[in-house]
Amino acid sequence: MAMDDLNPIQKRILQQRQPQSSVANLSRDRSLKTQQFSPPPTIPMSTPPLSRTFVSPHNPTNIPSRSPIISSSERQPMCSTLPIPPANNINSTSIKNKRRQKTVLLPGHSALDWADLQIAKNPKGLLVLFALLNIRNWEQLIKDNLVYETSLIAYLRDLQTDYKKLLLANDISNDDILEQLFTFLSTNGKKFIPVLPWTLNPFLKISREELKQHVSQHDCWCSINGKVYCISSYLNFHPGGVNILMKNCAGKDATAMFNKYHRWVSYDKLLQGCFIGILK
Repeated sequence: MAMDDLNPIQKRILQQRQPQSSVANLSRDRSLKTQQFSPPPTIPMSTPPLSRTFVSPHNPTNIPSRSPIISSSERQPMCSTLPIPPANNINSTSIKNKRRQKTVLLPGHSALDWADLQIAKNPKGLLVLFALLNIRNWEQLIKDNLVYETSLIAYLRDLQTDYKKLLLANDISNDDILEQLFTFLSTNGKKFIPVLPWTLNPFLKISREELKQHVSQHDCWCSINGKVYCISSYLNFHPGGVNILMKNCAGKDATAMFNKYHRWVSYDKLLQGCFIGILK
């Protein structure tokens, strides 16, 4: 409809409405532009941002260090970070006592040599045979092991009698006495039966009184976690030497000493051929 077709009243009303709508549209467009281009609201931080320190490439000493730099002369041996402790805090005696004392083993007495020796002698129980032939109190052994009274113990007592006869008649070494013993048994119509204590069921029970009587280097018994071993054959294979074993283990319960220095060692396998029985 054209303006000319309107009456004066309609024209006046139309002129009054037109400016108001244009103003409303303009304000609405401005509010939309403001919402579109306004920056997002800032969120307050609980902790202030970390400050950054400018490091000059021409002055590298400005680089911040988390720990003081220790010169090579001030470091502990074989360590790149720990300084040498003050001299007044070093107890040379305690440090010396804590070090593991090792000795130079004789040729042919390495760990591999000991393993080979067990492989060679364990099938006949030769490493533990002398221990069984040197039992002191047979009556107590029978009392503690009635199940073996007429079988194993009777055989060992008879074998011990022949063994002592050979010792009295000859001044020979342990290896030679074994050969003499086997020959003697064969000559007298006796058969040697290997005794393997680690295969018995139940194990032989050894009294503490019996354990205490075997304290010589050629007849050295000890117990570890309730198991009794004759370690005479192992003495010269011990990395710490013979003396420390004779002093701390011979005829004694060596559990505390073993756990202190060798708790990670599988003594069941290491000393299998030396096993005698369990401590009563």
